[in-house]
Amino acid sequence: MKRKKILYVYDFGELPESTRYQELKDNINNKRYEVLSDFYAQYDPKVALYDIKNYIKENHIDIVIGEKLGGYIVSLLDNKNIKKILINPLYNPVKEFNNYTTTTKDAEGNDITVKSIPNHMVDFYNKSEYTPNYNDNLLCIFSNNYKDNFNQYFLKNENTILTDNILDIIKENI
Repeated sequence: MKRKKILYVYDFGELPESTRYQELKDNINNKRYEVLSDFYAQYDPKVALYDIKNYIKENHIDIVIGEKLGGYIVSLLDNKNIKKILINPLYNPVKEFNNYTTTTKDAEGNDITVKSIPNHMVDFYNKSEYTPNYNDNLLCIFSNNYKDNFNQYFLKNENTILTDNILDIIKENI
């Protein structure tokens, strides 16, 4: 029996070996499934989409799981033949980018908050041609911490679940 390949697309600022990836790998990798993750161009969403599409094609991916900004990027994929699972996906990246900040020190040692999303990324997500593709092969899973996003997504995609146990929902739906 051929193992189904699952691609995990991590959140902005993370690496392919993120905590969620390790959780998926530890709990889903078996004789039936292989969980993979790879670098993508986080700071260039257009290239990121290209990278992910090519990775899917070259590695014969069956299921794509994306988290937060990675989930939003996965929702932009136009391939209707691949099952897509989004974990706490961003609903409106431009609005939600306000949460992507880091704290650093100025020359005098004072804490300052720096916006970590470059303007060209904001410009990309503001373009109407890059909108999510909702179809029957898309499942959105939200933890209770993301209830506001759940309410927004549910209005557009009825395949949306609010839960405290994301891993169990993923296992039931792969």
